[in-house]
Amino acid sequence: MVRISPEQKMLKYFRIYEHMHEDPSISVYALSEKTRISRNTVSAYLKEMYVKKIISGPFLSMKKAQNYSEYVYFINFSDPLHVFKGLQKFPHIVYHAITFGDWNTCIISDIPLDFSLLRGFENLLYMDEKIQSQLLMARSVSWKRAFQNMQERIEKVTPHYANKQQTVPFLRWGSDQWALYHAFKNDMRQPVTPQLKKIGICHELYKRWKKDVADFCTIQVGFYPEGRDGYAVCTLLLYTKYEKEVKSLFSHFPTSSLYMEMKKGMMIGVYVKDPENIRKLWCILFDMKTKGIIKEFRHAQLIDECYHCR
Repeated sequence: MVRISPEQKMLKYFRIYEHMHEDPSISVYALSEKTRISRNTVSAYLKEMYVKKIISGPFLSMKKAQNYSEYVYFINFSDPLHVFKGLQKFPHIVYHAITFGDWNTCIISDIPLDFSLLRGFENLLYMDEKIQSQLLMARSVSWKRAFQNMQERIEKVTPHYANKQQTVPFLRWGSDQWALYHAFKNDMRQPVTPQLKKIGICHELYKRWKKDVADFCTIQVGFYPEGRDGYAVCTLLLYTKYEKEVKSLFSHFPTSSLYMEMKKGMMIGVYVKDPENIRKLWCILFDMKTKGIIKEFRHAQLIDECYHCR
């Protein structure tokens, strides 16, 4: 068996990831054809990537629909750890996190909620309606090269305002479609038949649901070369009219950044490590502000998070 270096293996990992990012349901056979890596090796590498948390997903995140919305809150509480634990079984909450920075609690709910009634509430820093979220494409570059590329782009870019208006679909899901969503939202590549038996839904209905699921959800695949848990997550609340430029700039990193589009603003979650790279990230943000790409920004570092299941 020919041994390859860690750097060569990482390049093969990345080739698998970029095809999964393009087509999250791609088969192992197709991955083998496109990457020119044997099927057995592709299967082995995929297992390694999931165990080491180098790759995540594909998982689902709901988009805004005419009859469905999610609401994002950035809040400060006097005892955020107590709130974090208390929210774990709170109805209508999709996600919540404890952070350190300009806000100490982030919450996403599927109906508007008044968190000022909770004990220890201090202030609501920001609240907005979510449009959609996605994991931006990672790049096969070093952190040094990534920041250089961002700096060069910032110096050359001329921001253009883009109208945010877009077609919002009507969500025609019944109880079966919601059951499918909750069964597959955390892993769209899991074996299908056992899940369908568990929730009592036939293959034909699953096929119809899967065919249209991208109209109502983003399908997300992430890449983290040193393992997802090995990075600090810097969450950035940005105020800008130039979403396209910001989204493009944060697509230069060797890790997948989380991009959340909201009605009035946006949030970016950057997976980064090493104090020097974090310092460079702040410098980039100030350069973006000086250039007029962003008007203002707030930030917090993720401590812990909870995705709610139903």
